[in-house]
Amino acid sequence: MKISEANSEPRPISDHRLHPVSPSQTGQGASQVAEEQEQEEQEKEPVEAAPPSSRVNQLVVLVIVVLIGQGAIAYMLINKIILPKQRAADTEKAGDVLPESELREAEKIPVKVPLLQIFEEILLNPRDEAGVRFLRVQVIVEVENEEVWGEMQEAAGKVIVAQIRELLARTMNNMLFHMLDGPEDRVKLREKLKGVINDSGLLVNGEVKSVYFGRFILQ
Repeated sequence: MKISEANSEPRPISDHRLHPVSPSQTGQGASQVAEEQEQEEQEKEPVEAAPPSSRVNQLVVLVIVVLIGQGAIAYMLINKIILPKQRAADTEKAGDVLPESELREAEKIPVKVPLLQIFEEILLNPRDEAGVRFLRVQVIVEVENEEVWGEMQEAAGKVIVAQIRELLARTMNNMLFHMLDGPEDRVKLREKLKGVINDSGLLVNGEVKSVYFGRFILQ
């Protein structure tokens, strides 16, 4: 059996790996590889931190939130705890105040007013070896009860007042200047005049309690 020559001829091997690569195809492949490498490097690079300005803004917002929360808590404490306790304390204090009826009774407590008799001014010339001296004095007496004071205010009492004034003038006119000059001397004079009035017997319903000087000018 004979094999035909046509069938015995060798066939060309078809392999794409053996095809020649053009320079343009080589450049495209290289650029694609470079892009892939650049993309991988970018993915591997660490993410940059947020700028400082954004951190400051976040911190400010956080502080504002905290302050608002503290204000709300303080408001709740004041309205729910502090104010009720303060109102309760004020109510207790108000309960200690005297009622109006007791206040009126306290206002009715009488105040003792001094019973005074004011004499007209007396002009005297106390004795002094150095020369002539002058004494201008106004005597005020305080009596111990209303009966004595009323006795001096009656029509007949005007005579008693005049007699007492004359008695005071004689007593002081007989005193020496140096016996009237100092503050201690005036205190002694007041006691002396009180004794003179009470010993005179001019007052029937009581006695003189104290003697004062409304004016005392010694020259």
